[in-house]
Amino acid sequence: MINDPRPGISIALNEGSKKAKGDIIAYLQDDVLVRPDWLSKLKYWFANLKDASAIGGSVYDHNLKPTRNSMENHPVLWKLYDLFFFGGHVMDYGLITEWGGYSFGNEAPSDVTEVTALPGANWAVSKEAYQNIGGFTEKLLYNGQDGLFFLSLTKNGYRLCSVPDMVVDHYPPTSGTQKQPYWLTREMVIFSHLLNKPGIRNKLKSTLFVYFHMLFWFISGSDQVLNNFIASLKGFRDGKMLKKKTNCDTPYN
Repeated sequence: MINDPRPGISIALNEGSKKAKGDIIAYLQDDVLVRPDWLSKLKYWFANLKDASAIGGSVYDHNLKPTRNSMENHPVLWKLYDLFFFGGHVMDYGLITEWGGYSFGNEAPSDVTEVTALPGANWAVSKEAYQNIGGFTEKLLYNGQDGLFFLSLTKNGYRLCSVPDMVVDHYPPTSGTQKQPYWLTREMVIFSHLLNKPGIRNKLKSTLFVYFHMLFWFISGSDQVLNNFIASLKGFRDGKMLKKKTNCDTPYN
């Protein structure tokens, strides 16, 4: 067990990864249980997918069905969300867009599939690729660090694959803390700044993405809308400050 007093998921991921002794680093979350053959499947796929540097498996929720985005319960919002942000591909599995949004669709593919993003609760990467990328950005404490890591992998020519039979069961909490929506909104905004992608269109999409979720939370009766709006303003401030401190063209680490 590694104890680090500094807050943040990205810091914990980096500390654990640095101390890993094997050639493969696997990442799980604290609300999943692995299936009995999970480790053997991980070893099998890394041995047989020679050109894959990162591999992710399926994540099933507590009732053993693939998790679904609750926004689907609002058909009009869902359609607008799909068309504007994902060009009609929001249900594609393992998709990360050039402006930073990513989706895992309705269910994992039944065959080995090349993707651009992997589920944060069930994936692994070669230690060589991790070291070459430089690890996870510590500018994001709780959300988005894996997305930037995946973007950096694909940008540097590494291949990501989804495999169907490396499965974990997900038991999500029934309620979250009040700080979760705040940090989610704040770091979604910072994420968009760290992408450093040129063009008004991408900046507009990453910004509207935040406020679209706020609209959804408002319609869903969330009492955190004002808190999220304040978080987004702080996110824009913090994102600009972080970007000014970054001299490289691709600040993914």
